[in-house]
Amino acid sequence: MLENDIWVVWTLAAIYNAPSATPLTFKGGTSLSKVYKVIDRFSEDIDLTYDIRELVPDLLRDGKPIPDSPSQEKKVTRAVRERLPACIAQTINPRIENALAAQGLHAELQMAGSDNEKLIVAYPAIRIGTGYAAPTVQLEFGARATGEPHRIHPVTCNMAAVVDGIQFPAARPLVMAAERTFGKKPPQHMCTVCKGAFAASAIPVTGMTWRP
Repeated sequence: MLENDIWVVWTLAAIYNAPSATPLTFKGGTSLSKVYKVIDRFSEDIDLTYDIRELVPDLLRDGKPIPDSPSQEKKVTRAVRERLPACIAQTINPRIENALAAQGLHAELQMAGSDNEKLIVAYPAIRIGTGYAAPTVQLEFGARATGEPHRIHPVTCNMAAVVDGIQFPAARPLVMAAERTFGKKPPQHMCTVCKGAFAASAIPVTGMTWRP
């Protein structure tokens, strides 16, 4: 699970550290634990929302993110489902692939979900544990709101504060306000015990190799 946490942060960095701006907001339970530290849980999921004003501007009257009528809401919902997979494939996939190539890392990317609204990053695990955490990072995308209020926050790996001599990935995603996330999704409290080892040559960290 320590390895998975590193890949979660690395994936956020690959998305948000790209030169061009991304109209994406990081939200959900993982943001509450990684950014705001208000819940104690482990999650391999990354919830992201596109700004609806960027994805379907032609269907929003006067740029208002909230549809004016049930019929407009249906049109917007249908358009989001149709456009979101292409947006993921054309903007997110290349960023992750370019970051992997630049750092000499390997992972498989695969679209998933009933509407192809998810992207799975499957990485080669250093060591197979209990099977509780699969060697994947799941990105789930939506585009039903603006993501506001939000602002940029630093995100670091759990091990960065306790292990010296290794440069862990770090990211600065645009993060939904905690109170907004709480309003959308009740927090789930989970405690985990993480055991295992990792090698700097096989997961996205640089510097000295740490061994237990």
